[in-house]
Amino acid sequence: MTIDYAKLTVSEIKQMLIDEGRFTEDELDQAEVKGKAAWVEVHKNAAYPDKDDEWEGFDWGVSDDIDNIMEDADPMETPHIVQMDPDTPNYNDPEWNDWVMSQFVSGELIDGKYPNVNSLRRMVEKLLGDIVFSGPIKVEQTMDPNHTGKAVVTYQITIDWKLDQYPSTQGINIDQEYPQRTFLSTASSWIGNTDDMYAVFPESIAETRAEGRALRRALRINVVCADELTKKDTAAIVQQQKITPSTTGEWEEESLITDQQINTIKIMCDRLGIGVMKFVNSGSKEYDSINDVTRSAAAGMLKQLNRYQSNSNDSLEIPKNLIGD
Repeated sequence: MTIDYAKLTVSEIKQMLIDEGRFTEDELDQAEVKGKAAWVEVHKNAAYPDKDDEWEGFDWGVSDDIDNIMEDADPMETPHIVQMDPDTPNYNDPEWNDWVMSQFVSGELIDGKYPNVNSLRRMVEKLLGDIVFSGPIKVEQTMDPNHTGKAVVTYQITIDWKLDQYPSTQGINIDQEYPQRTFLSTASSWIGNTDDMYAVFPESIAETRAEGRALRRALRINVVCADELTKKDTAAIVQQQKITPSTTGEWEEESLITDQQINTIKIMCDRLGIGVMKFVNSGSKEYDSINDVTRSAAAGMLKQLNRYQSNSNDSLEIPKNLIGD
């Protein structure tokens, strides 16, 4: 009779083993078998009663020196596997996400719900297997002199998959290679989705975010990584990017400075040790606020700041009266 294991629970499989006389209840309680897949293998490999008839009357020829034989035998080594509690949900079960989130310890979840990259790495190696490769495989970046830049990184992690790999499927070959699983993910970083303090490092932020997403994908959890978060109102920034052209098809030169230009000027001034309003008012016109600057004037200011930080022949020395707040 064909058994449909998909319809059976772990408890039902255990009861079958007891009813068939393969094991006692105490023996099953002490068995280091974790997860439904492993119990299925135990039942499949168990000898059925009708097969025992083949050995009736067979003279096993037990040796009087059996104790000596056992003493000379090499001890069997148990392969390293990821140990799971019997009640652990299956990797494909709906309960898996909540169970994984419950495994993080205090301090690993930002605001109590967002894991950081370090905690995700720990959880992958605790629950899934050793990470044998981790690194960016593609990096794209822009180097706009009027912008802090944008980076897009594709990240790969490869895992020696030990989840659900049990002695019943491995035999006794402890040197065998585990099956490997690879996960890819892509993330970006630019001034519109990254806090100002970190926006000048788009490559590093994008790499960390992409790694976090790849680890999340491996763990099958549906919460973002803490390193993907930003304090900025990204929806408002997207709306700001939708600049309306004039009826002539040309951009309005005298429209006011954009939030992106403001953020870039502030970041570059901070990097150069320049007071923002000192610099803004260092030209021919004086402003009460940086928000009163026109877009075309802001573009000129950004070019000036780039000349201050450049090492080319076009570079300029920063005037001392601009240093400091």
